[in-house]
Amino acid sequence: MNFAQLKSACDRFHALLREATGRTLIDAVTVDEPKEPQDELHFIKLVSWCYVFIFEANHATRYILSLLRIANPDEHKAVTSTFEQVNNLRTVRCT
Repeated sequence: MNFAQLKSACDRFHALLREATGRTLIDAVTVDEPKEPQDELHFIKLVSWCYVFIFEANHATRYILSLLRIANPDEHKAVTSTFEQVNNLRTVRCT
């Protein structure tokens, strides 16, 4: 998955939540988006962007993850693992 696909998936998630609830539950990500070439700076910006999105979507994702845990425990583990990896990468990068 590249950044364009990731951003598109996040935009669809945002729109789906807005459509389902009638509210804006996720604020816009205001950090710089990663740009080509895919070098170290691209990776750092990608990690930062993902972290901010997860942080902004925290309230909605916690509720959705609780539903996912019941419906599909394996998928829940995969999503939770992804969130943890992004958090770990951000922590390593910022310390």
